[in-house]
Amino acid sequence: MYEIILTKKAQQFYEKAVIFGSRAIGNFKRGSDIDIALYGKKLTSDILNNIKIKLNEQLPIPYFIDIVNYAEIQNENLKKHIDREGKVFYSREKVFNL
Repeated sequence: MYEIILTKKAQQFYEKAVIFGSRAIGNFKRGSDIDIALYGKKLTSDILNNIKIKLNEQLPIPYFIDIVNYAEIQNENLKKHIDREGKVFYSREKVFNL
């Protein structure tokens, strides 16, 4: 499941992970990327980049995973889309089945 919830080691830096975009809505096509928003006060640009590198370059995953820090999103329409259509699949309290 999204490579053990985006690598166990990185979980200390975020509280919640939300899948959004075509994969969350269900209208994805073969080869569509996976869009994920992370929420966390300890989540820095360096940590986010390390997670991206780990998932997209070092692990054998057949899809590209695009990860954003929700707090750094400046496009209000994108935030509204994530809030409305996003599916939480990890939180510190509970892991969700998609």
